Amino acid sequence: MRIDHLVWYDANLEQGRGYFAERLAAAPAFGGSHPGEGTANYLASLGDDTYLEILGQDPAQADASLDSEIAALAGSGLYHWACGGIPISDLAARAEAAGLPAASPPAAASSPTAPGLTGPASVSGAMNTALSCHFS
Repeated sequence: MRIDHLVWYDANLEQGRGYFAERLAAAPAFGGSHPGEGTANYLASLGDDTYLEILGQDPAQADASLDSEIAALAGSGLYHWACGGIPISDLAARAEAAGLPAASPPAAASSPTAPGLTGPASVSGAMNTALSCHFS
């Protein structure tokens, strides 16, 4: 299993980009806008198989288009991560064995809160062989 990517959320996208531009060897590159979702992102490589996504509100889109989970976030911090290299069914089984009750196959849910953000966390299935954890 490997970490595919980490998603750092900052409501102020440029502030989030600046935070990592000061701390990484290369400034994050604009990744794009998510039309109709109210967000955009910057991306930065963390190695051959891992990257950082800086997610934030897209000032070119209406606040009303924000997903309720994103709109409810306060502060900035680690919002989401995805791992790969293991069948998602195996990872979901591990999550359930660890006491994270299945929300819907192959997803599971938990209740910790990530530093810097407020709200519950949920673990959910992502594309192919990845499992994601959202901190909201």
